[in-house]
Amino acid sequence: MSSKSFMTRAWLVVGLLWVVAMLNYLDRFTITTMRDSIKADIAMTDAQFGLLTSLLLWVYAICSPAAGYLAASTNVLLMAIAGLAVFGLASGFSDANMMPILCQVVNPRYRATATA
Repeated sequence: MSSKSFMTRAWLVVGLLWVVAMLNYLDRFTITTMRDSIKADIAMTDAQFGLLTSLLLWVYAICSPAAGYLAASTNVLLMAIAGLAVFGLASGFSDANMMPILCQVVNPRYRATATA
């Protein structure tokens, strides 16, 4: 492989990783950008919405390091499957109005296991 070909591929990988990282961080803020729509569909005060967004970040902060450690110390494929199973079970116990919120709260848990 030539040096130019290697550098081209290396920058392609850097670019793809940048896009993935950007999408990974942007989805954490989706719930705050949808504030008016969520408050219109689910009757809640500003304080309750603030609690909801705080809950999302606390769940992410607590679960991500633990899930990352488990994924690094065990089989990553099994962790990804287990994370998707948890997400599937959790979504089965929610109604349609709570699904977007549940996706934001549960999503970091399985994403951390699948990408660690």
